Amino acid sequence: MRIKPLWNKYFVEESNDTFIQFFRYLFVGGLAAVVDLAASSVAVRVFGIYPVYAIVISFILGISVNYILSSLWIFRHRKIKKQSYDFLAFAIIGIIGLLLKAGIVWFLTEVQPLIIEFSNSVAIIIVFIWNFLARKYLLYNKTPNQEG
Repeated sequence: MRIKPLWNKYFVEESNDTFIQFFRYLFVGGLAAVVDLAASSVAVRVFGIYPVYAIVISFILGISVNYILSSLWIFRHRKIKKQSYDFLAFAIIGIIGLLLKAGIVWFLTEVQPLIIEFSNSVAIIIVFIWNFLARKYLLYNKTPNQEG
């Protein structure tokens, strides 16, 4: 089996295949998660910011990375043509995820006194799945007979 065709299929060529998009979203989400985890940990450990506030700061950084890379690499065909509205819809899905994440982090740090890194990691996994599915099917799932 040749490596180049697989490389192109999974990393280069445009695709509406859910598996390939999910595969790519793992990379994008992984990078956004690293940014998110690092920012929240620094905010809490270095600056003493309350964990729920810290994840708001880290969310803003993570969603910016995610939007840029998702738009350029994963979901190239938008249902919403105007970029400002597209970003707004992308952000609303992210805000729903943020609220979900804040609830999980609050529960795991306040009710079940676990460390921020573990709490945030659990929340990121759950919100990652929510974000991918919502963005794929609400914003970017282009059907074959839709025109760009």
